[in-house]
Amino acid sequence: MKDFPAAWQAEAAEIGRHQDFKLGVNVEFVRVTSHNDIEVRFYERGVGETQSSGTGSCASAVAAMPPRG
Repeated sequence: MKDFPAAWQAEAAEIGRHQDFKLGVNVEFVRVTSHNDIEVRFYERGVGETQSSGTGSCASAVAAMPPRG
């Protein structure tokens, strides 16, 4: 199984500070590991890496869902 890159925090910080996000933005990296499981890394605006995020967890789960139809 592929792991998250060692420097994922630096990439997340760069995304979070991008000029398109005037107030900054939280960043989540998501990897689908099986039909029922995902792995997520959270990088929150103004804080850095965090162990969890309610909003980020919900958004990650929805983003990982396969399209219906």
